[in-house]
Amino acid sequence: MAIEKKKFYLGVEGGGTKSTAMLVDEKNRIIAQKEGEDLNYHGEEEKSVRKDLSKLLAPLLRKSKNGKLFAVFGLAGLDTKKDEIFYRRLVKSALPPKSIFDVVNDTKTALEARCPNEQKRILVVSGTGANVYGENGAKTARSIGWGDFVLGDEGSGYDIGTKILKAAMRSFDGRGQKTIFESLVPKKMGVETIEDAVATFYKNLRRLQNMKRYVASFAYLLDEGIKNNDRVAMEIRQEAIEALLQGISAVTRKLAMVNEAFCLGYVGSVWKTPGMRQRFENEVKKQYPKVCFSKNDDPSAWGAVLLAKKLG
Repeated sequence: MAIEKKKFYLGVEGGGTKSTAMLVDEKNRIIAQKEGEDLNYHGEEEKSVRKDLSKLLAPLLRKSKNGKLFAVFGLAGLDTKKDEIFYRRLVKSALPPKSIFDVVNDTKTALEARCPNEQKRILVVSGTGANVYGENGAKTARSIGWGDFVLGDEGSGYDIGTKILKAAMRSFDGRGQKTIFESLVPKKMGVETIEDAVATFYKNLRRLQNMKRYVASFAYLLDEGIKNNDRVAMEIRQEAIEALLQGISAVTRKLAMVNEAFCLGYVGSVWKTPGMRQRFENEVKKQYPKVCFSKNDDPSAWGAVLLAKKLG
């Protein structure tokens, strides 16, 4: 009589900035965890993504080598059928033979972590990129995030960073109202003036591989702008809130949830901006009085683990 192999569940979050892998056993005990580079092949070469994935998984796969592996990968770069084909091939080559796995957009794994077992649920992502994703049973819908910052990402760190940089330039050359960003942007770059900052900015763009991440790194300056009651900072925050509200509106219409109760969760560093989440929730509550805001803060990799457990 064959002895049934021990089951292991692998959850991977491949975000736009970093990746996280988590391995648990049948009793939900965490066996191993590891962080690595981002796995979005839209911003990195395929060879580099393959190498980073292997490095991320290696220690976890060693610990599960004598068992049956079920895995789910939540990936920021998975937006189209073409993306899915690429990632399925990539993941299959990285996992042991006979592993059971699935690849999904990272918003799905994050939503599972924030609103587990809910039939009607929406996730609002605002980090380096932005995305609104919702589920009503088996029906899904999304808005804003389309895998490329040129085609979307309103309300994201990249979008906010871009507005901060442009506001600093307009303040400096007289096209716009004065703002604290005129001094904060050069300070962040370690230079004295906006003119020096311009040269440094383009130099860094040539040096760095990920332009989106670099521009998004300026988004945290919004915090200081708001703390100083800077009018431009307040306007940028409000524009981000309105963009994400539009995303929710689009998703609730597609899923016929406008007048329904649903769970709403958050992911992303932009939500730490002073006043951002409170103001956003106030606006959401006005439009959707039956909404329930998630209190869960489990990592998205845990959401991937929960989905992996549904595979077996």
